[in-house]
Amino acid sequence: MRLRQPPDLQPSPRSCRRLGAVLLCLATAGAAAQEKAAQPASAFCDPAAQGQAPLKCLDERADAADAALEHSLKKLHDLMPAERSEQLRVRQRDWARRRDTECTPANRPASDTNALAQAALCRSRMAMRRTELLDSLQPPARQPPQNGLDCADAQKNTLACLQQRQATIEYGVQVLYISMAMDLPELQAERFHAEQKRWLEQREQSCRLNGYVHEKEDQVACRLRMGLERIKAYRQDWQPLIKAGAKP
Repeated sequence: MRLRQPPDLQPSPRSCRRLGAVLLCLATAGAAAQEKAAQPASAFCDPAAQGQAPLKCLDERADAADAALEHSLKKLHDLMPAERSEQLRVRQRDWARRRDTECTPANRPASDTNALAQAALCRSRMAMRRTELLDSLQPPARQPPQNGLDCADAQKNTLACLQQRQATIEYGVQVLYISMAMDLPELQAERFHAEQKRWLEQREQSCRLNGYVHEKEDQVACRLRMGLERIKAYRQDWQPLIKAGAKP
């Protein structure tokens, strides 16, 4: 089945060259092997369970969250070039300072059990959010199609051509996301990641197959269109913050 591609999905040759150059410059050298997720240092306990000390349990959870965060950091440092790795160290140092500020009870005695429990919960939550952000910075598992956005004349507007363009744009979305998340200040990067999560969920919802209205061609065209819109949002909404040296 052939699908007549909507006009807004047909980039001009000039725009294809510009976008292709951006993707080429930002492409990582080879796909990184995906490692298994780190196992917590100890099993998550239940602070409300009988026979367990709630504060000790919460401290164990915080320690396990810290261990998972360190594992994610090590993976990224191993994959990144020296300049990016140093940039990550600076961002992580900023995050650690904010965590210590936000999770240190103010004007509470050191023996206050409730304050200590709240501090442990705060550490756990912040470490888990930080780990999720770092995991999102893993390089794409697959390289983009060799021909990028260009299809042979005989394949124009076919499903194969749409899929090739979709894969190229989605690779560009991920590579640009990683680059911009690294360049944003630490707190801005968290907000950027949260927005990226919402967009990914929206894309899956909007472009899902339903077996009646949406066929495979429609799904691919939908993902391609949303990818182009996402790249535009990067440049309009977030790139100015990077250029301006935005502060959290």
